[in-house]
Amino acid sequence: MIREHMRRSLAPARSHPERSDVTTAPYARPSQLDGAVGREGTGGVTMSINRTRGSLYKLARILGDVQAVRRGRVGRRVGRRVAGKFLGRGMGRLFR
Repeated sequence: MIREHMRRSLAPARSHPERSDVTTAPYARPSQLDGAVGREGTGGVTMSINRTRGSLYKLARILGDVQAVRRGRVGRRVGRRVAGKFLGRGMGRLFR
């Protein structure tokens, strides 16, 4: 028995009714197509939000490093980042 989501993924792609350059999966919502820019099949709008969020987190991390250097607290920051990384990995292994 094929589940519903698998049945959708096996269905042939269809074209957007108003734009000939956009091909979508049969279950794509119209809001995903309006002005969507990004890789095909990823629902471009979501992809750009994720990319923007990732860039903002990276910028915040860099700014935090700069602030630590200015205040002379580099060792403390490095120690906390290492401890956080190990804690995150441990939690990930615990809740697999």
